[in-house]
Amino acid sequence: MILVGLLGGPSVGKSTVAAGLFHQCKIAGIKSALIQEFVREELNKGWCLNGVSDQFRILMKQREREFMLPDEIEVAITDSPTLLSFVYAPRSAFNLAQDYHNMVALYEEFLKDLMRYDLIIILERNPEHFEDDGTRRESETQCNEIDTQLETLLQLHRRPYLKLASDETTVEIIMGKIRELVNDDDSLDNVGVGNGLLHPWGCSKWLWNRHKG
Repeated sequence: MILVGLLGGPSVGKSTVAAGLFHQCKIAGIKSALIQEFVREELNKGWCLNGVSDQFRILMKQREREFMLPDEIEVAITDSPTLLSFVYAPRSAFNLAQDYHNMVALYEEFLKDLMRYDLIIILERNPEHFEDDGTRRESETQCNEIDTQLETLLQLHRRPYLKLASDETTVEIIMGKIRELVNDDDSLDNVGVGNGLLHPWGCSKWLWNRHKG
């Protein structure tokens, strides 16, 4: 199974692109699945995040949705990769010293999942299309900060990704990459993280400082 993860801050267009990819996969006869975002469902029910530990629940529930897919699925698309939990964690924290172990543990989970995604797409924000969907707490400035942090983390860990503008051409471009992966399983072997792994505490502290600074 090919796992496609769409990354970006809130309101960047991940859900729209994911739905478009799922639709196009179906038209192309590719057995596909669209993995829904767990946390959005919980927020719509009135749930509030109360600390870094809540990001563990989000991560585990989202990962569970990725693992429970039937073997027949060729392509799975998610607009909420588990990698997001580590980036969002400092925004739920009150004191880094108290949340030290949680942040380090989340970073370890981040590393575990870093290579699980066969294709990572970072969507580039269109400032003209920012809108409040009713479930997000972040301002446009905060959303831009999350975009930057996500891309910086991938660069620090030398994790290959594709950065695309979120527009009418995005789905078509990603579908081209998906077809390549479906038709050539060997291409999956070429994805590598390199030797850019960081110490858990150092990376956690960096992310915290970026959030507070």
